[in-house]
Amino acid sequence: MPLPRMPMPHEVSIQRLSYDGMTEFGGETTALQMVATELKCFVQNASSVEIERFRKRQMSVSTKMYFTSEPPLREGDEVTVTRNDKGTSYIGQRFEFKAIDDATAGFGILWKAFFDRKSNPVEPVV
Repeated sequence: MPLPRMPMPHEVSIQRLSYDGMTEFGGETTALQMVATELKCFVQNASSVEIERFRKRQMSVSTKMYFTSEPPLREGDEVTVTRNDKGTSYIGQRFEFKAIDDATAGFGILWKAFFDRKSNPVEPVV
């Protein structure tokens, strides 16, 4: 199936930590800024081979997401699954971005991003 017609059952939002000032004692204050919303993707658990490949590089990953175009991700960004069409239990989970790779799929390229799970679902599965 060509990529433009390939269904992407999940939507995510991306937030990035930004430094927005100083405290009265000289420390930095931080806030999460919204980078992107309603990005369509496909969320999957990482395979044991992929988990081991990252473990050798001292990185912990648990999940991978496929995107049809390159997502605006930086290491440490927080990604939250906001919508799910297929009834799996990812909605409401937060993930921390770790690495990106491209993966040939049929007639095009998918961007495969790896994440580590930060939380359990915070919303009920619909």
